[in-house]
Amino acid sequence: HTIMATTKVVYQGDYRFEATQLASGEKFHSDMPTSAGGKGEYQNPADMLGTAVIYCTMTTMAMAAEKRGLSFEGSYAELGKIEGNSKQIIITSIEITFHLRAEYDDATRKRLEHFAHNACYVGNTISAEKKFTFIYDVK
Repeated sequence: HTIMATTKVVYQGDYRFEATQLASGEKFHSDMPTSAGGKGEYQNPADMLGTAVIYCTMTTMAMAAEKRGLSFEGSYAELGKIEGNSKQIIITSIEITFHLRAEYDDATRKRLEHFAHNACYVGNTISAEKKFTFIYDVK
C-alpha cells in the first residue's frame, strides 16, 4: 500500500531524525534533550508540536489581519514551557507568547485572539491547554 507522501523522516542514530519536505527538499531535524539521552541540538518532538501550534495560529491571525487590509509584518511568537504528564504520557499544556503590532485597535486585538484560540486546525486537534499571552509591542 503506497501513500502520497509529503515528508520523509529518516532515523540518524542517537535519537535524531532528519525530515525532508518532499516538494521543496527543505530539511529539518529533531533530537531529544540531553536529559533523555539525546544531544539536545535540535528541537525535540514536543517543541515541534508547540512550534506547529505557533505556525498555525500565526497563519490564521495573519489571514484575519490581512483580509482587513492590516499589516501582520514583524509579528512573532515565542514558545515557552511545555508541560506533560509522564504517567499518562501526554502533553498537558503549551505556553506561547505572541508579539503583535502595537497599532491594532481593541476590536482587531479581540478578533486576532479569537482566531488564535479557535481557528487553528493544529491547536484544535490537540487536547493540551494552550496558554496564550498576547503582547502588542511590535512597531
